[in-house]
Amino acid sequence: MDRRHTLRVGFEDMAQILPPDALYLIFDHACPSRVDEVSPKVLTLSPMNFANVCRSWREVVAERSSLWGHLNVDIHSLESINHRVVQVVETWLQNSKAAPLNLSLKFRLVCTSRNPEFESLVSRILSQAHRWKDVVFQIHYPFLQEFLGEFSLPPMPLLVSLWFGQGADAEKMVTRFDASCCQHVQSLTLRFGVKMGLLGKEQFHLDSLNVLSLYVDNSCFEDFRRILQSSPNLSELDIFLSGSSGSDQLPYPKAETLSLPNLAHLTLVDENRALIVRLLNGLTCPNLRQMSIENTFSKDAQPEIIYVITV
Repeated sequence: MDRRHTLRVGFEDMAQILPPDALYLIFDHACPSRVDEVSPKVLTLSPMNFANVCRSWREVVAERSSLWGHLNVDIHSLESINHRVVQVVETWLQNSKAAPLNLSLKFRLVCTSRNPEFESLVSRILSQAHRWKDVVFQIHYPFLQEFLGEFSLPPMPLLVSLWFGQGADAEKMVTRFDASCCQHVQSLTLRFGVKMGLLGKEQFHLDSLNVLSLYVDNSCFEDFRRILQSSPNLSELDIFLSGSSGSDQLPYPKAETLSLPNLAHLTLVDENRALIVRLLNGLTCPNLRQMSIENTFSKDAQPEIIYVITV
């Protein structure tokens, strides 16, 4: 009994004397907290739980707003979008202040009518897009198109990685963003039920971009080419080419040469043969190691791989 008491006192003394920088590293390692249907109470989630230990720990948590910039939410039922979830998201967004946000937000909901509380939660998250740094935003909601429609993301100067989708079988939602304010982005996926569009006609450079996955049709093809032209260090390209127009568009005039000197992996899902020809016409990839073209015209559930090149 005495030994256990001594160990407990020793730990408490050590916790009190650790410098704030060391405490911050420990707290940061414990983030992010995961919020789902069976998550514990708010006070047990990191870093809230650390703030309730003692005054010195509370000061570290209060002074290091970046600790609140990590959050993992995974909700599968609309019934789980309750006051607790809303409180967690709002508390973390407020306490993170101006810190970059590293978020994994997955909402897979089935419902027969719109839910104002959930829509308010999504609107609050999107209002902080200017602070997004590393974000996965997967949202399955039957009324998303009616709720958001075509919308524009604000400038995202901190963005490094973004995965934004709503489901391959959903009606395509147009998401527009300003590429000139995403100069640090390294990985960009706007594909699963999300259609990309660019804001403005200013010249931009995406020198850090090395992974790109997009849904492309005729209406956004020129924006897509602008992204490729601005991404000299792109190494992985995964594109779904939509069949919004038929093969009667062939032949396209020869396009200007588009060079991707670092591209090593190219995957094309073919629902529009004309756009594939339009993309490959003039494309040069001297370091390409693998290319595959998948045909969605097959009656099978999975796309049929019709052409593969490996080196």
